[in-house]
Amino acid sequence: MRKPCLLAAAACALLFAACGRSSQVDPVAYQKDIDSWRAGRVKNVAGPDGWSTLVGLYWFKEGANRFGSGADNDLVLASPRVPAEVGIFTLDAGKVSFTAAKGADVQSGGKPVTTLR
Repeated sequence: MRKPCLLAAAACALLFAACGRSSQVDPVAYQKDIDSWRAGRVKNVAGPDGWSTLVGLYWFKEGANRFGSGADNDLVLASPRVPAEVGIFTLDAGKVSFTAAKGADVQSGGKPVTTLR
């Protein structure tokens, strides 16, 4: 029965020795690290491919999936800035294509598009 007690005592001694170490943290360097991390996080979240560009999570059904702000669409984007009909996403054998509605101002990479695959 003495071996477990000795082992526990040794573990406690090591723990107390580790707690007794004094490590100094430079508050200016620490704040600089935090600020740098925050700036990078904002850039990742708010960037062109970040989560803040996500407007919804919709599952396509096989075939045509019309979308826009109109209530009769398969995918409704409830926003006054979105036209009633923006276009159609077509799911065909696991591949998606897009066709813009006539008159819809749809862009990809800053350039107007009428179709995308």
